Amino acid sequence: MKPVYVTGVQLNNFRNYQFISWQPRPGGCIIAGANAAGKTNLLEGIFFGLTGRSFRTNRERELIREGSQSVRVELKLTLTTGKMDTALSLTTGAKKTFTVNGNRAAPGQIPEIPPPVVFNPDHLSIIKGNPQERRRWLDQELGIFHPGYLFNWRRYQHALAQRNDLLRKIREKRSRPAGLSVWNEQVCHYGGMIMAARLSLLSRFTPLARDIYNQIAGRGEKLVISYRSSFPLSGLRESGDISRLMSGQLEEHLNEDLVRGQTGRGPHRDDLLFSLDGFDVRQYGSQGQQRSIILSLKLAQIELCRLDFKEYPVVLLDDVLSELDRMRREQLFSRLSGLTQSFITTSEEVHNKSSGVVYIRDGQIWEGE
Repeated sequence: MKPVYVTGVQLNNFRNYQFISWQPRPGGCIIAGANAAGKTNLLEGIFFGLTGRSFRTNRERELIREGSQSVRVELKLTLTTGKMDTALSLTTGAKKTFTVNGNRAAPGQIPEIPPPVVFNPDHLSIIKGNPQERRRWLDQELGIFHPGYLFNWRRYQHALAQRNDLLRKIREKRSRPAGLSVWNEQVCHYGGMIMAARLSLLSRFTPLARDIYNQIAGRGEKLVISYRSSFPLSGLRESGDISRLMSGQLEEHLNEDLVRGQTGRGPHRDDLLFSLDGFDVRQYGSQGQQRSIILSLKLAQIELCRLDFKEYPVVLLDDVLSELDRMRREQLFSRLSGLTQSFITTSEEVHNKSSGVVYIRDGQIWEGE
């Protein structure tokens, strides 16, 4: 089984790049350069070309180089099934246009390949941030590996908003409680499906991440990822069982929800706990431990892509080497070697050049010293 290879990258007016054309080597490389040289922008450009979106911002105007009105990203790809050319254009005030081998397609919709795996220092918020950050990570992963999940999530959000609005109207005597039954049913139906899907994916993610963490860290620490529901699940994992349990919870806590004007229990209130040997990593973990756990999640995602898509994804690792000691770096390179095409940025001096090194300066890219 071979990975997806990016064999050509062309950026026009993307971030700080006026124009670059680059042919990456199949095994990937280390992208070196000073801070603010454009290393992350290059990874973002590759990600944008593959997915039609940025991993850094929702404001696409930021992707267009200052003084320009449009941006264009062209990629050449090599897949198990053959070669592919993609082109993504974005113009101020217009919709994005995306082509695959010259044919129009929805931006980022390349069914033959798994989405790229990205590590960015901001991803430490999965551990260090609030529960919303952890739910967002889990929901994004489910969008990749669980067909139909995002549809269920959107239906749940709609039903939840309607229920909360009705709760406030009932509290203000502007509506009757009888109307809650319709929205209770939908909230519980879709909520049960969401929670069951989350539990199912975690059951796949956790053992992979645990084994990978032990390989990277080499300390024998036991990584556990626990799902913290807003109400006791009592070991239930099937969506129908969870939906019925949630229905009872909404009925039991109705008065509390009326006072607050919002639904206090459900998957929108759930959380994840990352622990090492029983200790909460968010509170007690070192920066290196936290970074290694996030890296383990990303490497576990690579393995799930192999299992589900039968292809290894492109891997984009931004500033992953800082906070990793020499042993953890070697374990990371060993894990990636021969499996994926990996692009790794660093602002440090590169001593091991066996993976290939390119340098970024003043919006230009070149190989060698």
